[in-house]
Amino acid sequence: MMVGMELGTVRDGLKALVAGFEPGTLTGAQAVEAVELFAEMKRLAETGQALAARRVEEANAWQASGSRSVREFLATRTGESPGGVGKLVDTARKLESLGPTGDAVRAGAVSIDQAAAIARAAEVDPGCERDLLDTAKRADLGQLKKAAAEARAAGDPDELRRYQRQRHDRELRTFVDDEGMGNVHWRTTLDEYHEFVSLHQRFREDAFKAAYRAGRRDPDRHLASDAMVRLVRASSSGGDGSTPGRDPRVYIHVTDTAVLRGETAPGETCEIAGVGPVPVPVARQMWGPNPFVSLVETDGTDVHRIVRLGRRRPPEIDDALLVRDRCCVVPGCSSTRRLEVHHTVPFADTGRTTLDELATVCAHHHDLVTHRGHDLRGGPGRWTWHPPDEDRSPSDPRAGSGPPDRAPPDRHRTDRPRTGRRPPDEPRQLGFDAA
Repeated sequence: MMVGMELGTVRDGLKALVAGFEPGTLTGAQAVEAVELFAEMKRLAETGQALAARRVEEANAWQASGSRSVREFLATRTGESPGGVGKLVDTARKLESLGPTGDAVRAGAVSIDQAAAIARAAEVDPGCERDLLDTAKRADLGQLKKAAAEARAAGDPDELRRYQRQRHDRELRTFVDDEGMGNVHWRTTLDEYHEFVSLHQRFREDAFKAAYRAGRRDPDRHLASDAMVRLVRASSSGGDGSTPGRDPRVYIHVTDTAVLRGETAPGETCEIAGVGPVPVPVARQMWGPNPFVSLVETDGTDVHRIVRLGRRRPPEIDDALLVRDRCCVVPGCSSTRRLEVHHTVPFADTGRTTLDELATVCAHHHDLVTHRGHDLRGGPGRWTWHPPDEDRSPSDPRAGSGPPDRAPPDRHRTDRPRTGRRPPDEPRQLGFDAA
């Protein structure tokens, strides 16, 4: 009873706070602080709910209700989905065997979703817990899940067994949600997934062009849905149906010794660039008969030393960019859609194109750095982002800047119309959208 009274007091205090909350009276900085504090309270509340739900399961407090499972019972009590409640229970159960992550969750430093990703990886490799916990504190959920997937793959040395397990777990479910909209949930191996993404991208570009010609600026999620419909209709008619001449490219990054051995050893890599690891035999099947697969060997051609006198990039540099950057390099942005190449040192100043002076950024950040005075500095693994109103001194390292009394060429132009997207007939800087 005492616990219930204490929680009730906290709840009543939070109710009063939210009821009287007037966000319009906050400054921008205060609003940011409020978002962070509410997010921390949400993490703490969710952790408490998960721990209590786990106790309901342990005590069998749900069986007398006639429910089929603890998930169903708690879903009716909380108004949430059984799957969501079940995830809380499963994560709380796994936290019992995790030390640092359990402490971080109870302190509100990481969320239940983050803890679930760490716990799944720690089941395979307990030694990865602390590294993933550090990742959780400085990266978003998507980046953490990717790191956890890599840790799980590294913790299971039998890559073919892991691949066969994934094949066994593949599934596709279709259902109509509570808004009356059709949904598709599909899980499969990375080679089949990337094959789909590459083909889907062709139809996505056609959907973008159709919307552009109609005078619309549809969001990416609409274009992706339209592309799926185009792909399905093309398959039902027995033809491709997409615009010819833009074949999908697949980049496989692999250590050359792994190719010779037929499997990877610790410290070696075999992965679809921007997607994830695959077994060497699966990669061999992909690059063998496919003319649109590029193989990038770690100890092969040293693309870092290639310098091309001209703005056009050689294919070797494009391959190296895709393997090196994977997503937008601006700190805090993990976008993998509509990636473009940015010259950190203006081409007009050097007349050359080298890998060290290129960075992969999303269309949004490319617009900011090219036309609106923002600045990307540093280099691979140490990029920093600087807004236009930031104080600068002549001694500051500023990639792509000229003398202090001269703005970088074309960096601050505001006379161009900005539609948010390039016209479809204007060439893209990097012809690859990561999955």
